[in-house]
Amino acid sequence: MVKAAKTARPWLEIWAIGLDDNPAGVAAKKKLAITGPATEAGTLNVYIGFYRVQIAVAAADTADTVAARLAAAINLLTTCPMTRR
Repeated sequence: MVKAAKTARPWLEIWAIGLDDNPAGVAAKKKLAITGPATEAGTLNVYIGFYRVQIAVAAADTADTVAARLAAAINLLTTCPMTRR
């Protein structure tokens, strides 16, 4: 996060302390349900925090097709703290 902040605003003064992960911590999980088929072609925008994931959806795409395309797009975000598993 510090690297991203310094890249966006290089003049910022930032103080940070690195901490080990909490060994008792549990990863957060969220679900997004895709239902289908798509009724028309368009663009699907999904926001994960400040990250926008954008995919094309064709008319009559099945829910599985859209979900697979969305999962692949999420996994391409190398700076996003979330992945599709």
